[in-house]
Amino acid sequence: MPQMFPSYHMLIFLMFLLVFFFFFCSMYWQGYSLIPSVKKSLKENSSMEKKNYPW
Repeated sequence: MPQMFPSYHMLIFLMFLLVFFFFFCSMYWQGYSLIPSVKKSLKENSSMEKKNYPW
């Protein structure tokens, strides 16, 4: 049992590292592809704020 613990701990660490790696890659690619759309939406929101709403 004591000999199994280090490998189990290492397995959890590798799983966490793998999940973090996939999360980082997905966030990187989504951010890289969404930068123009985010800038466009921010520009639209700022222009909409300048308009006078009927309410």
